[in-house]
Amino acid sequence: MRLILVFALAAFAGVAVNADEKVEKIDAEKLIGKWQIKEKPGAEVEFGKDGKMRITADGVKLEPDGHERSYKVDNNKIVATTADGKKDMTYTAIKIADNEIVITNRGQVETLIRVPEKP
Repeated sequence: MRLILVFALAAFAGVAVNADEKVEKIDAEKLIGKWQIKEKPGAEVEFGKDGKMRITADGVKLEPDGHERSYKVDNNKIVATTADGKKDMTYTAIKIADNEIVITNRGQVETLIRVPEKP
């Protein structure tokens, strides 16, 4: 039984490493705009040109600060920082397309779908 567990963990580790290697770098310019969080209906995240990231649900800020964070892009990671300068969260992209980004966030997989700009 232990042998099976060891092989299963080794196989999982190999898949995780290979998946990480295939993800290209996030283009920070293409990230700018509003994105719906597919797994959380009504929730959106907006990446601004000003380096701020805002999270809302049904158009309402989730907290008084609207979950506003500074963000920076580092290869396939988005690092969000609170106003007091503490590192808050690191989102890792595992799939990148023009209108969809699949990220991991504290072990959960979330899909961001670009919200078309209004004319």
